[in-house]
Amino acid sequence: MSEIIRISEQGKRQMIQLKRTTKIEQWNTLSRWALCRSLQDPTALREIEIGRMSNIEMTWETFCGPFQSLVDGLLYHRMNSVISEKTEFNDKTTVCIAHIHRGISSMSYEKPDIRRLVERTGL
Repeated sequence: MSEIIRISEQGKRQMIQLKRTTKIEQWNTLSRWALCRSLQDPTALREIEIGRMSNIEMTWETFCGPFQSLVDGLLYHRMNSVISEKTEFNDKTTVCIAHIHRGISSMSYEKPDIRRLVERTGL
């Protein structure tokens, strides 16, 4: 059975705003950007109450797209290199969802357009 990535109601509202400012239309693409934004942050994830889940959900395969082995590797590395993430989060999907929500929140606060979003990645 495939893992399911779910986005909270608050995350959905923030992503709707991000879709407007970035012009990124696909939930999975925006979620990957959010994951990458959070993974850039060297601080450990804090366990937070995500809240009620929205109707946005995607399979692991849809979320990762053609980057499944890369996403798996990034999450595995992160889970094994940050002490609190080793102890507080017990599986890849939980870590991924927490990172996505932290990334959504970070991007929502910044309100980037697509140009600023790409510049922020350092590409």
